[in-house]
Amino acid sequence: MRVVEGESSNPKHCIQIGECVVSDLPPDLPKGTLVELSFSYKKDGTINVDARLPNARRSVQVQIKRQLQSDPSRFDYWVAVLTGKQNATRVDRDHTGTSAGDSPSPTPPELLDELYTKIGLLASENSMSYGVDQQQNKRVVAIQRELNFLNVKLDEYSSQSASGTVQRIQLSTNVAKIKNRMDSTEKQLEIAIIDLGIKCFQDDVEFDGVDLLYEKCEALLKASKK
Repeated sequence: MRVVEGESSNPKHCIQIGECVVSDLPPDLPKGTLVELSFSYKKDGTINVDARLPNARRSVQVQIKRQLQSDPSRFDYWVAVLTGKQNATRVDRDHTGTSAGDSPSPTPPELLDELYTKIGLLASENSMSYGVDQQQNKRVVAIQRELNFLNVKLDEYSSQSASGTVQRIQLSTNVAKIKNRMDSTEKQLEIAIIDLGIKCFQDDVEFDGVDLLYEKCEALLKASKK
């Protein structure tokens, strides 16, 4: 069984992160035999996978260790973003430490995330450059593909007309579901881009436009340690 990660319901549009193999199965095991799967996650990126075939009395446990790119100290911030309690950072914010209007000045972690976002976007545009993590870039591409799919579905629903009350309610419900999925997918995409940017910064991957961004990251990191 292949363990994949992604927002799409189609496994082909997701990224494989590991495998779970149940061995010593009976030779006469029929096609379509029930397989029970359960997953648990840890903050360090480890995924525990349990697979059981109750009819064959076979089971296996697999632990998939993944390299965690995001700073664990920023977990609370991203939990707030994903639960809607705080807005995610945007790449067009002024990096001078001031913000337009009456909005509060961005914190150092937010400024870093903005820089990592810009680096990640450049890395995705230069994905064939030496050193760009292909697995992480595939994750970004997969989420972008899912977001494009949701945009198409939203356009389809928006162009439909309902003739009765029941149809209007159903259409409104479908539109709301798609918008919710899009909101969640956009946040997942932002995190994936930031992780790609962090990886490029850590590995000092070279491509056009990143030297100044790297310097700003180093300056922010040094300032935050004082």
